[in-house]
Amino acid sequence: MRASDESERATISTTTLVPILGARTLAQLDDNLCVLGLTLAADQFARLDAVSEVAAGFPHELLGSERFGAMIRGGVDIDGPARTVA
Repeated sequence: MRASDESERATISTTTLVPILGARTLAQLDDNLCVLGLTLAADQFARLDAVSEVAAGFPHELLGSERFGAMIRGGVDIDGPARTVA
């Protein structure tokens, strides 16, 4: 693979691509290493990114929510808009 191909692939990809080798025989290793020369188009990368996307989950989604941000800033409490307590 040429250096320009690698840099173009890195620009297209939003994730790091790391091959996982699990070969038990020399033939399997040869098959796995052949994949290193594989070139994917931009739409193929996009499809792979879409199907392999992992949700942030708890607590990241909570911490990033508008309601939680408003609570932290004092604009909202558990029951709704903030009220003055005398």
